[in-house]
Amino acid sequence: MSNELRHGDVGTQLTQTEYEAVTAHDFNSQAQGDVLYASSTTQLSRLGAGTAGQHLITGGASANPSWSDRLDLTIEHHTADDTLTKEESGSIHTNLGEDGTMTLTLPQDATAGCFFHFVVMAAFELRVDPGAAGALYINAAKKTDNYYAGADAINESVMFVADGNGDWVALFMVGTWTVQT
Repeated sequence: MSNELRHGDVGTQLTQTEYEAVTAHDFNSQAQGDVLYASSTTQLSRLGAGTAGQHLITGGASANPSWSDRLDLTIEHHTADDTLTKEESGSIHTNLGEDGTMTLTLPQDATAGCFFHFVVMAAFELRVDPGAAGALYINAAKKTDNYYAGADAINESVMFVADGNGDWVALFMVGTWTVQT
């Protein structure tokens, strides 16, 4: 089987030196820079080395890692309310094209470190809602669960990072973001 961890060939009898040797296990097609990962609950597999500039990404607990060339941030101009997904982590969200107040809701299943950037690009209020199960840490305090933060002046921006407990921490805030009362 290709790319799976296997025992090295030690002949018919294994000495203590062979048992302790770093060559006792290897991958089929092993090469420098390869990465070991669990491809199932019972199998260790090899991910071949990526190319220069690539970084390792994962699709979560049920997916195998892979190499990515993605260097640019994704930007999405929303024209209606939306609920974001954790798979969109690292992206920028704006209200460009909207002609009124808009609410973007953060994902309820985000893991620690998941983050989103928000930028006001149309002179209408852009609201960021943590959802029913979470709160925002913004303006030097933890706010009430499910209370949004909003801004309405072009170029006001904020980044929210999930703390892993359902709440979101504001970083790199520009302008005035007020919280629902």
